[in-house]
Amino acid sequence: MKKLQLALILICALITSVKAQWTAQPSGLSPNLYVQFLDAVDTNVVWGLAADPANQSTPVQEFTRTVDGGNLWVANPINNAAGLSPSGIFGLNADTAWVVMFNGVSGGGGILKTIDGGTNWTLQPTAAFTPPAGFPNIVYFFDANNGVSMGDPNGGYFEIYTTIDGGDNWIRTPQANIAVHQTGEFGVTSVFTAQGDSTLWFGTNFGRIYKTTDQGLNWTVATTPYAGSYISDIAFKDANNGIATNGSPGIAVADAIRTTDGGATWTIIPANTANILTKQITHLPGTDSTYFLSSPQVGGGTAFTIDDANTWILEDNLIHSDIEFVNATTGWTGSNELNAPMFKWDGPVQISCVSLIGPLEFASADSICGFDSVVYSVRIDRTLDPDMRIGFNAVFYDENFIQIGAQSVQNLVGAMFPNQFIPDPGTPDIGEFQFTIFFTLAAANEIVHFDIQVFPTQCSDDTSNFILNSVFQDVTTCAVAVNVGYTSTIDLSACPQTGLVTYNYSYSVNGGPQIPGDTFSCTSNNGINNIIFYIDNGVFIKEVSTQVNCLGLGVDEFTVNSFILYPNPVEDVLHLKLKTINIKQIISISDLSGRIVYNQEVPLQSSGLIEIPVSKLSSGTYFIQLQNEDGSSLVNKFVKL
Repeated sequence: MKKLQLALILICALITSVKAQWTAQPSGLSPNLYVQFLDAVDTNVVWGLAADPANQSTPVQEFTRTVDGGNLWVANPINNAAGLSPSGIFGLNADTAWVVMFNGVSGGGGILKTIDGGTNWTLQPTAAFTPPAGFPNIVYFFDANNGVSMGDPNGGYFEIYTTIDGGDNWIRTPQANIAVHQTGEFGVTSVFTAQGDSTLWFGTNFGRIYKTTDQGLNWTVATTPYAGSYISDIAFKDANNGIATNGSPGIAVADAIRTTDGGATWTIIPANTANILTKQITHLPGTDSTYFLSSPQVGGGTAFTIDDANTWILEDNLIHSDIEFVNATTGWTGSNELNAPMFKWDGPVQISCVSLIGPLEFASADSICGFDSVVYSVRIDRTLDPDMRIGFNAVFYDENFIQIGAQSVQNLVGAMFPNQFIPDPGTPDIGEFQFTIFFTLAAANEIVHFDIQVFPTQCSDDTSNFILNSVFQDVTTCAVAVNVGYTSTIDLSACPQTGLVTYNYSYSVNGGPQIPGDTFSCTSNNGINNIIFYIDNGVFIKEVSTQVNCLGLGVDEFTVNSFILYPNPVEDVLHLKLKTINIKQIISISDLSGRIVYNQEVPLQSSGLIEIPVSKLSSGTYFIQLQNEDGSSLVNKFVKL
């Protein structure tokens, strides 16, 4: 099955801000379409060919065009193309353009031309692309009359046509003039580039690159290091020097390749292309060594090089389709971001860096991370890079400074790490930049040491800003208060303990002052007590809360101030005899764990006698509390048989 270039594009909402020089322009297309292929004629005129982002084979006959640099894009249908799907577009000027389109069901396809700005399109039938094997991939014109179109092998060789009259007549290039293709080899839609008035290269799914130097009359072929992979795109800055990219995601050989002999030989460029796969590439006319990449993959983005692809600078992580520049400062891409905009670049392509103007500092609230995140801050000047592209390298060590992990991120904002910029008053581009690092290290560590270094993403030579700090385990995840009888003790036995951290303990009772020690006792305390234990490791203090039932401690077994219990022990009915009769009495009974098993407002008899049924209680010791109308309470203890 033929692979269609850019078929991996997915719908995705905007996920990060675009640097000021990429500006979104409404494409004017119908809903659920986007510009997959474009051709920029000059700084005013650009043609875009629409496709279905979910499937390039879906029949779509629509284009969009601007004649004022993108201020207004106007979309219209391509008539006389029923059932066809897009392969590529070439614009000669504001009025004249050609498209190649294929039939994804029956095979075949054709070339259509407009001479009135797209109001009408005429099929040029002499470029047959006969079904079922016919499949047109590219169309290009060296001038108003001389053009070339390439399709997949049909009848045993690549179906290539040339014209000298603007496409009124297309003549197929003889098989003898075309280097032999390999079994299963075919072209890829719009994967080509041209140079000068007669030279053109196109790529195949087998990683080979065909070349003509006579406007398509004769073709040679060269192998590349991408054997077995798709050529994703090709760009030449002159007749000899060019770059090609890989179009097979997941292939190990994923970076760019270079030629210095016009495409006869190709070598891998060791630089990493900002981790962008399935790359479109264009050279910026008027520059010696500047290229731009774009990617149709979610999160792929764009990147540029100013040194012939030796190093790449990530520009954004949006979804970009075809890319083309008309000079050193003006270019466009299509996009499948929200509402399928066009993106225009307007300005110099140059490295712009955040300036680090202050030390990196640890900014977490309390040097503790619970083993999931830490916060840092650094003072910056973002005047030259409003997107604040800052990277970091981090190494993690255990208590004994043995490395247990590492993390490196080139652009933490682009990678969507939580961050915020707090500008200084009156200076919107100078201030404090805070960011959070997440990690998942072994919970067995009591301490983790961080050696972290930050740097401007675009200026990797500035890596001097680093800090070493330590974070401690969050004991609130492992410390517990153990209650036994009338005491409560803080217990860290479930926490990793290396002996390198000394803990100091204290507690408070019912919001009172802190008392040194790790154990609370009910001595001198009555009722239900709310206890907070404080665990101090010398850097931060954490709290563990509990509740201790001190009801009945030290109370006479039969008489408490003004009421009498009988019988005690009891089987069925417990009698309370009060010396003072109140209008309202609330009685509660709790077991030794503090669980309330009986709670009720009880009406009084004139004799001051209250009867409480206890037959359903389990055998054991209980506390009974009498709460008077004035808020005072009395406590006694009884045994249920």
